[in-house]
Amino acid sequence: MTALRGWDERPQATAAILNPALTAATITWAAARYRTTLKQAMPWELSFLVVPIILHRRTRQDLPGNSNTHLPSWITRSQVTLAGLPERATQFAPHVREGLRFGLRTDLFALTTDGGIHATIKANMKPPKDTELRTILTAAATLGAIFAKAGTPINVYAQFGVTP
Repeated sequence: MTALRGWDERPQATAAILNPALTAATITWAAARYRTTLKQAMPWELSFLVVPIILHRRTRQDLPGNSNTHLPSWITRSQVTLAGLPERATQFAPHVREGLRFGLRTDLFALTTDGGIHATIKANMKPPKDTELRTILTAAATLGAIFAKAGTPINVYAQFGVTP
């Protein structure tokens, strides 16, 4: 497991986009939409895909505009964009773990007995208007809905070519 550098040692751009609060918020919005779509908590393992997909601008911009798109269709259409995802998922893993700890500590979400992430935000909550944060959180919600329809976490990982 790779240890994260202290805040004063992290590059400023990395610290800004991969900070625990933003990472936890991204996971929260994906988990909230997953739950409204499938009526169950999002498996925690999917957090390790949500974050590198959503916090990577090019991949986020390539995400389908709505949640009706099936995961295999998006992956097929976006092979060039998604080519670096396995390596990025590995690189982002320490930041995801840090975000999970932050989200649990601040009650953004809770873990269910079966390892699901239950978001504590209300389903009708709206992200801030006209900001990049809104774009990030809206994309996370869309991805949460797509993942809810995609099958088990093992199936989702396999479709992306990522090993847990």
